[in-house]
Amino acid sequence: MQNLIQIDRQSLLTAWTWAMAHTLWIGLVLAFIFYAFLHHFSSTNSKIKYRIGLGLLALLPVSSFIAFLSYLPSSENSTSVITYFSTNTAAFSTPEQLTVKPAFSSYIYKYSDSLFLLWVIGIGILSIRMLWSYVQVQKLKSNAVDIEHGHLKSLFDAIYKKSMIKKSIRLVSSQRIDIPSTVGHIKPIIVLPISIINQLTIEETYAIIAHEIAHIMRT
Repeated sequence: MQNLIQIDRQSLLTAWTWAMAHTLWIGLVLAFIFYAFLHHFSSTNSKIKYRIGLGLLALLPVSSFIAFLSYLPSSENSTSVITYFSTNTAAFSTPEQLTVKPAFSSYIYKYSDSLFLLWVIGIGILSIRMLWSYVQVQKLKSNAVDIEHGHLKSLFDAIYKKSMIKKSIRLVSSQRIDIPSTVGHIKPIIVLPISIINQLTIEETYAIIAHEIAHIMRT
C-alpha cells in the first residue's frame, strides 16, 4: 500500500466543511472575548479597542485554515479522519461498532458538496454586494466638491490641527448622501451632504466634523 498522501476532491470538501463548522463556534468565542474586554476595559483608548477587535477578527480565518489542514489526510494512513469513519469503518467494523459512528460526521461527509455549493453562492452574493458598494464609493469620490473656503473650512482646519493627525484629510460636499460620512482609510475623505450644510449651526458643524475626525483617529 502506498504511503503517499492522496488528497482527492471528497477529502478536500470534507476538510473544508469541518473547517467551516469549527469557524462557527470559534467566531462565537472570539466575539465573547471581545465583548468581555469591552465590558471590563470600557475606559481603554478607542484606538486600542479597534486594534484588538481587528486582531481577534484576523484570528478567525487563521483558525479556519488550521482546522482545514487538520482534517486533511494524514501522512500515516493516507486518509482523513472523516473519510475513515465514512468508508473504511463500514467495511471492517462490526454492527455494534457501526452504531458508534458520529451522526454529525456522517452528515458532514454526505452533504459536503451541497454545503460547499451554498457557501460559494453566499460568497458570490457578498462579493457582488461589496463590488457594488465599491463602485458607489468611487462615484461619490469623483463627484464630490472640495470645501476650500468659508466657516466650514476654518472649523475643519482648527479641529484637524488640534487632532495632530498625520494623514491628509479632504473635506468635501456631495448631493449623493444624506448624512455626514467618512470614506477611505489611507486617504480619508469627510463628506458633508449639501442638503444640510447651510442648515447647521457652528456648534453642530463643529460636533459633526470632530466626530468624523475621531473615526479617522481610531484607524
